[in-house]
Amino acid sequence: MARVHRRRRGFRWVALIQCVLLVPSPGCVPGGAIAPQPGVLQYRLPLMLDVPEGQVNLAGGNLLHRRVDLSIDTLFGSLDVGPVYNSATGQWQWPFEMSYDGQTFLDDSGAVHDLSLLADGDAIPGTHWVKLDAQRVKTKGGLVHHFDADSHRLLAITGVDGVRPALVFFGEAAGAGGVRTRAVSQCRGSNVCRLVYRVSYDEEGCVDGIRDRAGRHAVFQNLANCRPDVARDALDLAQGWPGRRYEYAGGLLTSVTNSEGERVEYTYQDGRLVAVAQSGGEGPLFEFHYGFEPVAELFFSVVQDARGGISIYRYDESQRLHEWRDAAGDSTFTTWSGRRPASRVGPDGARINWVFEEDDPVRIELPSGNIVHYTYAPEAQYRSRPGQRPVARIVDSLGLVEERTYDIRGHLVTIQSGAGDIRWLYHDAEGMLGILIDPGGASTWFDGYGEHGHAQEILRGGVDLWRSFDEVGNLVAGPDGRSSVSPGRPGIQRRSFDEDRNLRALEMAGDSDSAPSVQEAGEVIFSYRSDGKVLGIQRPHGGDAIFEYDAVGRLVERRERVDGAWQSSSYEYTAAGDLSAIELANGMRSEAIYDVAGRPTHLGYRRDGVLEQSVELGWDSGRLASLLDSRLPGVESLAYDAGGRSISVSFPDGEVLERDYDLRSRETARRFRMSAEAEPLRSLGFSYDLADRQTEVFDQGELILMRSFDQGRLAEVGYGNGLTQSFEYAPESNLLQASSLRDPGGWEIASTQMAWSECHGDSYCVVATTRFASWLDGPVPSIFSEENYVMGPRAEFALAEGGHGARLESWAQSFIGGPWSVGAPHYSFDALGNWLGVWQGEERTARFTYNAERNRLVGSDRSVHHEYAWDEAGFMAARDGVAFAWSAAGLLTGIGDSVELEFDSLGRPISIRTPTTISRSLFGGAVAGDANREPVSLDLGEVEIRWDSGERLYRHHDFRGNVQMVTNQAGQSTEFYTYSPFGVAQRYGEGLDSKSFAQGEALGDFLVLGSRVYDPETGRFLSPDPIYHPINQFAYTLGNPLNYWDPGGAAAEQSPMTHRIDLAKKAGASAGAMASILFAGGVSFSSVPLTLLGLGFMLVSALSRLVVIYYQFSVARGKVTIEDLPEGSGTQALDPNSSAEVMSVTDLVACSPLGLGGIGLGADGLGADGPGGNGRGENGRGSWWGSLVGLFQLGVAGLLMTWLRKRRGRLAP
Repeated sequence: MARVHRRRRGFRWVALIQCVLLVPSPGCVPGGAIAPQPGVLQYRLPLMLDVPEGQVNLAGGNLLHRRVDLSIDTLFGSLDVGPVYNSATGQWQWPFEMSYDGQTFLDDSGAVHDLSLLADGDAIPGTHWVKLDAQRVKTKGGLVHHFDADSHRLLAITGVDGVRPALVFFGEAAGAGGVRTRAVSQCRGSNVCRLVYRVSYDEEGCVDGIRDRAGRHAVFQNLANCRPDVARDALDLAQGWPGRRYEYAGGLLTSVTNSEGERVEYTYQDGRLVAVAQSGGEGPLFEFHYGFEPVAELFFSVVQDARGGISIYRYDESQRLHEWRDAAGDSTFTTWSGRRPASRVGPDGARINWVFEEDDPVRIELPSGNIVHYTYAPEAQYRSRPGQRPVARIVDSLGLVEERTYDIRGHLVTIQSGAGDIRWLYHDAEGMLGILIDPGGASTWFDGYGEHGHAQEILRGGVDLWRSFDEVGNLVAGPDGRSSVSPGRPGIQRRSFDEDRNLRALEMAGDSDSAPSVQEAGEVIFSYRSDGKVLGIQRPHGGDAIFEYDAVGRLVERRERVDGAWQSSSYEYTAAGDLSAIELANGMRSEAIYDVAGRPTHLGYRRDGVLEQSVELGWDSGRLASLLDSRLPGVESLAYDAGGRSISVSFPDGEVLERDYDLRSRETARRFRMSAEAEPLRSLGFSYDLADRQTEVFDQGELILMRSFDQGRLAEVGYGNGLTQSFEYAPESNLLQASSLRDPGGWEIASTQMAWSECHGDSYCVVATTRFASWLDGPVPSIFSEENYVMGPRAEFALAEGGHGARLESWAQSFIGGPWSVGAPHYSFDALGNWLGVWQGEERTARFTYNAERNRLVGSDRSVHHEYAWDEAGFMAARDGVAFAWSAAGLLTGIGDSVELEFDSLGRPISIRTPTTISRSLFGGAVAGDANREPVSLDLGEVEIRWDSGERLYRHHDFRGNVQMVTNQAGQSTEFYTYSPFGVAQRYGEGLDSKSFAQGEALGDFLVLGSRVYDPETGRFLSPDPIYHPINQFAYTLGNPLNYWDPGGAAAEQSPMTHRIDLAKKAGASAGAMASILFAGGVSFSSVPLTLLGLGFMLVSALSRLVVIYYQFSVARGKVTIEDLPEGSGTQALDPNSSAEVMSVTDLVACSPLGLGGIGLGADGLGADGPGGNGRGENGRGSWWGSLVGLFQLGVAGLLMTWLRKRRGRLAP
């Protein structure tokens, strides 16, 4: 019989108590619950709750468990092969067991649809499916599923444009005259079919094995009714692990045990799931109760979680959610029109309205008042997002958002932005992307598509990039194809993967420390658990890492080998699995306390057991309402408008920051008041184009910055001092070719010419020539300089098989047309990306020495000699005997006796003390003040406003994004910089501004880059990477500072050299999200995001816009961020991102979380739910935190990503 757990005391009374809570009337009947129903339908997603090893449908209590035994790439995307179990039927179903007899359709999730009343071409209401005729059903994105007229089984999956390519399901005779699938093959235009995977059956006709084209296989041992009791996937077999083991009672799945022996147990009552527990855990994780309330004529489900919180769901007989009351008592209400939502009102009163036609949203009224209209191309196809209806046009209250056109085969031809920029796409006969032409006319060609569906050759701007994939579709060698100047991540030669597609090893190449002509090789090797959580990392030179887990699979310890000893970091959790504390090897400890809704209410930071500081967080109607920081004199309160946007923040010292927004929720005004009653101290204004690019910035009504765009590229920047900077691009590659800064009369003040050339056939080298004409008697002399960057690998290694991803090979600089000042020195990096030094011929002119494991810098010899000391967790303790002090939160608080810094508990600067000045910040760190907290300056990135003098300083950037020149209000240059690869080479001028390399703020010899402090002398950070990097936690860009940069200090990204438009797009966000603080006296310091011990929590705070992000980072779940393999390493990642996709991510519904006939979504960066779906990954904690931050970046965001993710997931239509 089903396993019975002792339920929590008093839980049996929950049903009666909830009746009182729901309505002030009697008549609540705990019985009469909906019967469990199998499968997943889109409109029911708000009632799907993630539980360990599955999901439960809260309407009826069906447990759905899906297993992926093999994953393999095809021309249609990634194919996940594995069955789904539904407790409502007690049966397992494979994706090839979908069926359709012309009236009844059984989809891949096990859901049953009655199509008898639908006309051909009608959408199946509330789903991503469309009925075509009596033998075909397609997804809204155009994947046509063909079924046999006699056996009704799945025959093939094709696009809407023909029969090839196709996934063909070959059959064989089964018992009683039946037919079953024996193999799935991919048939291409040449009518040549190649195996994708083969199916084998046992004597009872149950699936007992699958084997794919790569030779991987999985085996299954079955009980009666084809219920597996053992399932071993390819990795289980390769490692000799026992695999997943299942137990049943009365046909109901009662437990799942993984290869590590971690067991999840399920309890049922009347066929409904009523409890979920983990063996070794502290009681049940979830308990469920179901009933019916006659007065409201609605069914209800009550959920009690391990926190003790009780959530209540009310829904009708069609399983449409009408009310959700969370554990904090906040309610969200939804009304319906058929199987689609008509309106939703959150606990904060924010309302969204939908109008659907033919089961797709055609009108959405957002809480901001913006009304968005959608039209579709129903005959088009969208392979990378097969569950989403292809969009033809999106228009909102402000104008065009995006328009798309398609060819007669349904393939995408053009994408036009709201600003009129057009991208052209050409697809080959198989529907694969062949040519992509950007708005500037630069073409990218894709060719050599393998069975895996990835282009193996990419040609752009004369550079031919070759890539190789294994039989599964994993990228083995070559770049990810996102940029023509990015031939692979630095130093990586090849990659290998295990049977579950986990990255198994990175073959790295680098220079030997002994001589510049000698190359060394090494491997970074990963080991995993059966669930993909990393167990260990082996690195060249022995700097290994080990990850330990508790009885329920939570990471509890991470050990790193340093100087021959293991340094340990520990992780602690609440009974509900919330990360409650992280303690590093140096005694830094961060703690969190949560309320019953899982929201943090307290964050504290201890060092060696002593509490240093803390913050209390208050919530109201689902929003963060107040902060009480132990370092501040009072409460910080936040206010919101009806659209849920932050409109004001009142700080403890009395100042108030206010914001206005347009209909697209873009910030249009920002006002600073010293008190609520005071007149604005400063007022800023912002304007945007229809592509959502910031075009104008106003200060006190005066235009101080203006940007114009042409063909999708930044064309010109106008400054408030009358200067204008223009940009030109190479037509064949779209790379920046020239920039020119001119005065109002057209006289050229400064210019830079970029001469690009190939480096060994698969990369770019560049010579940047800069000319500056000085003012008479100005502080900056006339300059004529050249910077020559040569990218590696070295010529003698580039032609060898498996040449590694580019690193800097050499850099040289000359002035005034003279000889190169340093010749052509060789820059040397080891396999891990550590900078070893600089060679001039056979003579070493700079050297860096490391410990044995190469994970700590010991000494540097460039212009001067330095020695370094580090604490147990990798924070710099001293340089040349000068001590560096760090807070318990991992922030730098002091350098010897010269600098003292103080931060609040959210990482915002409070004060800085130098030997000559004391400065204190205002508005939560957004405004720099003097020692008496009188406002001094406001930094907007490209413009700095000096409040005390009324002056403005303007910053002009070079081709790498560094600050090249600073001009004053009169247009006179006051600062000028030239750069070496890792920092400033030459500095000219008055020294009044201290932003320079990567737009970082100077702090003595160092730079503040976002969340960390950087040393340009060594090309390294002074503390570990906040996003755990498996190769190197300290080195800047792993030795390629030309193609990459890291202005935020968290992760390297494509530099503005190749993505200048991104720099322009981020300008507004930079001014509003990560603005720097310039303190009085000319000492600058950034508003540094607080990384809670570097791994667990990150609290990002700037311009007093609190954006608190709670990461249960991948490393806290035993996973690591493989920076080498960004999301979507295949060709599908080249599908251009668009404003339409951004807009629809919250409001459109795409497809089932179970995939489409086993077809995954490829590499679009969306989860299997697609835009607006449930969107929840593992236990409700998925990877869409970037979308969350983007949604709230114009105001104060909600706290705790996990909690908000669950809320938004349940409320998605």
